[in-house]
Amino acid sequence: MYEELNCFESALQHFGTRVEIITAMEISKKISPEDAYQMIKDEMKEVKKCRKQCKKVSDFDPTFGYEWTPITTEE
Repeated sequence: MYEELNCFESALQHFGTRVEIITAMEISKKISPEDAYQMIKDEMKEVKKCRKQCKKVSDFDPTFGYEWTPITTEE
């Protein structure tokens, strides 16, 4: 069912996973609520950027325009 996601769908799926991780880190007090908010806000910017790029591309490539970056905590 989800084998062939376009770039926006792939980015949206990745966004959901990242938000889950960020909220779990905030709940477990690994990061502050302000940091969690900023991280989610940054992730949303990436999704919006990908959506704009997908609109410009006629042939959808699942990895186009979205770059994976690991979540790190500074302790």
